Amino acid sequence: MILANINTVWAHVIVDELVRCGVRHAVVSPGSRSTPLTMALAHHPDIEDISVIDERSAGFFAVGMAMRSGLPVVLLCTSGTAAANYLPAICEAHHSAVPLIVLTADRPAWLRDSGASQAMNQVNLFGQYVAWFHEFAQPQPSELLLRYARTTIDKAVHASLAGPVHLNVPLDKPLEPTVVRPEDLGGVGTLSSSSPAVRGAANGAPWVRYTASADSVDVHAAVDLLRVATRPVIVIGAMVEGWTLRDEITAWHQAGVPILAEAASQLRFGKTSQCVLAADAWLNDPKNRESLAPDVIVCMGRAPINWPMQKWLAQQTCPVIFIGPSAPVHDANPEHLSGIHIRGSAQTASRELRRGLPVFDGCWLGEVERAMRVAATNDTSWGDAAVHEVLANTLEDGATVFVSSSMPLRDLECHWETERDIQVLFNRGLNGIDGVMSTAFGAAKVGPGDLYVLIGDVAFAHDVGALLTAKRAAVEATVLVIDNSGGAIFEHLPVRQFDTDVFDKHFTTAPSHNLEAIAAAYGMDYHRVTSRAQLSACLHGTGLRLIHAVTRDREAAAPKPIPRPVGLPSPIVSKSYPTKHRPETKLVLIHGFTDAPDAWGFVGDEFEGLPVQRLLIPGHAGQTSALLWDDCLEVFRSCIGDGPCHLVGYSMGGRLALAYALRFSKHVASLATVGAHAGLPDAERRERADVDERLAELAESDLNGFLRTWDQTPILNLGPKDFRTRESKQKRRRGNRGAGLADALRKLGAAAMPLLRPEDLAMKAMFVAGQFDKKYTAIAHDLAARAPNGRAEIVANAGHAVHEDQPDEFLRILADHIR
Repeated sequence: MILANINTVWAHVIVDELVRCGVRHAVVSPGSRSTPLTMALAHHPDIEDISVIDERSAGFFAVGMAMRSGLPVVLLCTSGTAAANYLPAICEAHHSAVPLIVLTADRPAWLRDSGASQAMNQVNLFGQYVAWFHEFAQPQPSELLLRYARTTIDKAVHASLAGPVHLNVPLDKPLEPTVVRPEDLGGVGTLSSSSPAVRGAANGAPWVRYTASADSVDVHAAVDLLRVATRPVIVIGAMVEGWTLRDEITAWHQAGVPILAEAASQLRFGKTSQCVLAADAWLNDPKNRESLAPDVIVCMGRAPINWPMQKWLAQQTCPVIFIGPSAPVHDANPEHLSGIHIRGSAQTASRELRRGLPVFDGCWLGEVERAMRVAATNDTSWGDAAVHEVLANTLEDGATVFVSSSMPLRDLECHWETERDIQVLFNRGLNGIDGVMSTAFGAAKVGPGDLYVLIGDVAFAHDVGALLTAKRAAVEATVLVIDNSGGAIFEHLPVRQFDTDVFDKHFTTAPSHNLEAIAAAYGMDYHRVTSRAQLSACLHGTGLRLIHAVTRDREAAAPKPIPRPVGLPSPIVSKSYPTKHRPETKLVLIHGFTDAPDAWGFVGDEFEGLPVQRLLIPGHAGQTSALLWDDCLEVFRSCIGDGPCHLVGYSMGGRLALAYALRFSKHVASLATVGAHAGLPDAERRERADVDERLAELAESDLNGFLRTWDQTPILNLGPKDFRTRESKQKRRRGNRGAGLADALRKLGAAAMPLLRPEDLAMKAMFVAGQFDKKYTAIAHDLAARAPNGRAEIVANAGHAVHEDQPDEFLRILADHIR
């Protein structure tokens, strides 16, 4: 297909997936907003598109077609009251369980309640008379969202077996297949017609195939996938009823299949503890995620809650077999992976899949188990992890742990290893810490055995009223509060980098409750513990009890000030000075892409009598996000201050230095760039954007692979080889994160920078290039000719990174330039 614009692609994907699901008829009423879908239906060779002017008549016409054929029929109309005219027919279809797929085009959400014509609220327009309603996301050029569009259609067709389904489709202009530049609004970005999300699943199959019959074609197809597999993996998320699968899991393990299970699967502990693997800590390393490459995955239970498993699943391209509940709207497939979804009992489906399968090569199972088994340690330190380890080693068979959301749940995944038969429960779904204790006490009231509520101090404070509920209901349970002064989950999120004051006030929410007084108020047995031994000694008891495990001192936990301007990413400044002692003039150095401020370490902390300040480019040195071009310059401005500076930058840092000197010219005494240019013309920029996006995607999925690729870039290998310098640079590069480098490429790369004018430079400027770097030698001469006070310096026996290849000579010409 021609990727004219994102609406055209979006409509193509929707109609293509409808056909793959067996839809063959569409009843279309005229209108403008539905144009992309109308054209996609009209041009598909396997759809009969019938035009009916009156939507009320169209609705009943479609009911008759679906009633007689037994197959879902599409109803399509434009926005506004056109859709309202479908209601009588939809009511009839609901009463008779007639399968209809109702597609209502809509204005974008931002036009609702604004007085725009034909823009009314179409959300849940048909109320209880549809089996399922879903409003599509606004079309975007994203592989994930195109996969989402396909899985949504698959769900809709499957759900229509119970009656009409309503899908509301917001569309912005252009509505016709007008060709839009990929990078413009409404463009297709980096999407390719050959990508799986655009092209669809192989052999004309739906993206996700649903089946509930043991003898169905899709179950046999799933069995066939496993028969030819050599590296199968089973992934099991939370399952309250997981204990029913223990014999099945043992059988899969004996057949040579690695099994990755979350704690709440009820399979990690007890009888099956030796058959399953806790993979989240191991998968936290991107290199390990890449090395675990299955050729088919079987997913059971809920979608995984731990982050490493989510990231790993999102990277997979192999077929996936889902075993899940009967309602497709509750699919455990947030990554929208393609595969076969078998409905019904996990136990029954598992037996069907194993029937007739060979024993897999034990080498694959052994390889995965050896990689993931973590060696035991003799760690005796005290902290959050210690609480989990003591519980895992001390609780008795039959105990139940109700674990709070956020960090306690994720820490449990990392730190629990036990053969004791322990049940793990938690609130999986929509809230963070809401109602944790209330839910746990409800579980304690109806279940046998000891129940422990493992909860953080913030979650405890949030639901402290539950203690009254427990007392009135005569609940017996042990509440173990991990007091780490507000927890640490938000410290794992990028928000901490952006504004310390806001972070401290709204995210680091350490409660100030007196837990001993609270326990006394509710008549609870109270224990304060600060060591492993103390916790072990008081774990067992009867009645309603509170154990207060203090794992982090409040003063020690207080966020430390970060040397950076408020509201901007941290850390930006590598070396800073107190304002009242800051010199009037200084030398400011900006490193290159993938590097760090330490690249300028050979300059020293003082040069030619000037203090040296090294800036960090956003997205580097462990940061996970960068800044847009203008925002980055504002950050540098805040860091450098008002005094005049001599500004030096290399490569990406050189381009930023040139832009800074043009914007804040009165604060720059001199400028020097190494291996930098003033921007790319439009044609080159579009080509460079494609290259940078591929590199960014590689950095996100495989940092080490990206660094190897980047290190082999020809222009970076022009100079003499100094292996000590090279090893030092590689070490600095490994201090980055893939997400940060990817964001820096997208926001600060050559394709993102504006076209700069050296003609407007007000200060003296030196443009440095190496003798072997012919491209940047020419660029240096061009920039020097264009700048009013510019000169080019070509350094002998040097490549692109002159300051690394010939540091002494670079310092000499820099000193001369400053003087």
